[in-house]
Amino acid sequence: MARRRKHMLAVIGLAALTLGACAEDRILPVGGALCGNGEVDEGEDCDSASAGCVRCKVAPGWECDDTGCKTKCGDRILAGTEECDPPDGKTCDSSCWRGTKPAACDLSGYWIARQTNFSTDKVLNGTQTSTNWFFYKIAQTGGAFTVTRSLFCGIQVSGSADVRLAEASARRLMYQNPQHEATADRGGNVRTGSFASNGKGGCDFFMAAHWYLRGAGPGHLPPLPWKAQVDPGTSSFAGLAALPSKDASTGAVDLEGGGKPGAAYDVTGILSGRRFVVQRDWEWRRSDADHPVAENALEFVAADLFDGQENILSVTCPGTDCSLIASGSFADNNAKHRVTMRWLGAALSDARVRRVAAAEPGGDEKVDLATCEQVRLALPHDRSRK
Repeated sequence: MARRRKHMLAVIGLAALTLGACAEDRILPVGGALCGNGEVDEGEDCDSASAGCVRCKVAPGWECDDTGCKTKCGDRILAGTEECDPPDGKTCDSSCWRGTKPAACDLSGYWIARQTNFSTDKVLNGTQTSTNWFFYKIAQTGGAFTVTRSLFCGIQVSGSADVRLAEASARRLMYQNPQHEATADRGGNVRTGSFASNGKGGCDFFMAAHWYLRGAGPGHLPPLPWKAQVDPGTSSFAGLAALPSKDASTGAVDLEGGGKPGAAYDVTGILSGRRFVVQRDWEWRRSDADHPVAENALEFVAADLFDGQENILSVTCPGTDCSLIASGSFADNNAKHRVTMRWLGAALSDARVRRVAAAEPGGDEKVDLATCEQVRLALPHDRSRK
């Protein structure tokens, strides 16, 4: 008993000594907002080292989430690195970058593109929205143009699941399906089109059809030369070699180099995992009554006619039920697919071009990957479902 009493007195003495040592310290309330700790506490809108987050409140012209803050182009507030706001398509693009395109109906120069397509998943019948990104160099003479350089800069899908092209597959596909080469064994042909005044203050735009293969060999493409226009529907693929499938994978290409044929996509959402697929699709672009193109436009949206096929060869996921990952999707032929085209400039030295590309595409993989990253940032994935 005496030993216990002695121990208690020692503890009380230590507590008194500790309280005395901290008498001048400021005691912070438990659960109170601690601006600057990197966590959004109660009463805070944000908590990050960003010009968009001031005293843990979102600054005008910015928007913040768990990943950080970015300027909000289109709110009529000039913030951060924005050069103009709001965008008008002629002097200010949808990233709030300023520019002037001197030639009225001429595509000559460097362009980036965001192709937006819609499909239906085979399990929930929900809409899947996909983005394909491209970088172009285009030469035009008279009313006709030709793609002289091109990069494929990746795919992202949102809907019942979020899907991104895996890194190794993205590297392999960056140079496949080229739009500037007629090499049959790489599955491409030179892509051409027309861009000319319509006599009404606008331009008529047409970009001929191009076919794409991912995870399969060029023998699954139609013979060259390809039709300039293709009609949506099942007839699009009539007479072509059947795509490799789970039960008959001959002809599939292992893009990852890991022994699993097909292009690899990482899936997150209701379930997560990786699926290996083969895909075949085509698209062609045009202006129409719903998509007019203004003269001297820095940026414009055109109709994208599209159809595609997909077979899932295999899936990997942490659990035992991979049904959603293995479900796949089919193109919605009734949807209004579209493509956003943005002019960067006439030369690599132009400031708008330098924001995206440091060199001509096709010369250095590391540089081209950096270019593609900037393309995706400049024209972010559009999650809309129509």
